[in-house]
Amino acid sequence: MQVGKLLKSIEFDENQRAEAAILLAVIAFLVFIGPFGTSGFPLVSRIAYWGVSIVAGYAGAVAYERFLRPPLAKRLPRSVRGGVKGCCAALAAFAAVIPLEAVFRQPIRIEWAFEIFVGVAVISAAITGVLYLASLAYERGEEENPALDALHAKLPVDLRGAAIESLSAEDHYVRVATAEGEALLAGTFAEALEAARGLDGARVHRSWWIASGAVERLDRAGGRWRLKLRGDREAPVSRSYRPAVREMGWDRLG
Repeated sequence: MQVGKLLKSIEFDENQRAEAAILLAVIAFLVFIGPFGTSGFPLVSRIAYWGVSIVAGYAGAVAYERFLRPPLAKRLPRSVRGGVKGCCAALAAFAAVIPLEAVFRQPIRIEWAFEIFVGVAVISAAITGVLYLASLAYERGEEENPALDALHAKLPVDLRGAAIESLSAEDHYVRVATAEGEALLAGTFAEALEAARGLDGARVHRSWWIASGAVERLDRAGGRWRLKLRGDREAPVSRSYRPAVREMGWDRLG
């Protein structure tokens, strides 16, 4: 009963559902063609072999997003970070394949390890590439946001091309902080949040939304959390939004 409630409480966005569909399709394809000598395995063994190895590789990619992407985001270009993510996926998949080989085939000889790793790396690189292209397609779709276009149109001309770094509610206004300056706009915070849909960031307070690129570190003092932002700015983090901060990896900055 508790497991059922937990599963019902988990919400997946469109991008995550697309990734899950791609992984299931990849597993089905590999089970069908049986590469690297797995075609001789019974069907159930092939499903277990490829299911475990692909899920393990995806877990490595998720671990990268959780632990490595935040500190690397300001140091490496996106293409290089994609390569690091692929390496994490390959290493995790390789760690799963070794015991799978021992269970379903035979004990691994040391001279086979490199050959197995190359095969795992090729498949991991292909899957990472497909997921990367899917994420780009998803981002392009998210960019078509009329609310964001309307928000940009309200900004002063010299700020319209600048990246949005934070949104904060002030009575019946919303303060929009960009990389080039700030502006106070008439409107509701709910409208501002709709404009931020699809941008890389998170809501951290009932009246604050922060972009990933603006965060420098997280300060914790007296049980209170505050995000230090670029330009000597800071934003409060309410207790109910701390899980979102952890999900973004900001709790490991500073």
